[in-house]
Amino acid sequence: MNTSSDGTSLSRLHDIVVPAPVSWWPLAPFWLLLALALGVVLLWVLWRGFQRHRREAYRRAALQALAAIGNRRELSAAERVAELATLLRRTALSVWPRSLVAPLTGEAWLAFLDSTGQGSRFADGVGRSLIEAPYDPSLRLPDAQVDALQQEIEGWVRSHDPGRVSAPRGGSE
Repeated sequence: MNTSSDGTSLSRLHDIVVPAPVSWWPLAPFWLLLALALGVVLLWVLWRGFQRHRREAYRRAALQALAAIGNRRELSAAERVAELATLLRRTALSVWPRSLVAPLTGEAWLAFLDSTGQGSRFADGVGRSLIEAPYDPSLRLPDAQVDALQQEIEGWVRSHDPGRVSAPRGGSE
């Protein structure tokens, strides 16, 4: 080592040059593609949610109308059943073609409701009152039966499958 006593060799040393920190921008192409893909996925999810919200608007309206009917206790049992039957028919007409739903009456109507819903709640249960009660104001139905019918209709509104279209068993009655 060549050093002099006056330290001239040390005076020629320079500090270590540290490189500038790496900037996070601009991003590498992979990150740009990932951000673009995430943006597209997010837009698709939002669009699907918006479509579903619009598609299910009739269910929300039917459930609101159903609650309003349930709160109108001044109606007789026959009048409540008539309003429930009308609401059920309107709800079905908002989903399926008029040519399929409108001509159905009696057993065929109940079979349609059962085939589009889950199970046989209408043809074999309290839903049978939909056949006669709306058309016979003198018919006496207990409030408990009307409440049970309203619960069945609410279950159908919540769970029916709009994609399921089946030909009714039998004809119109």
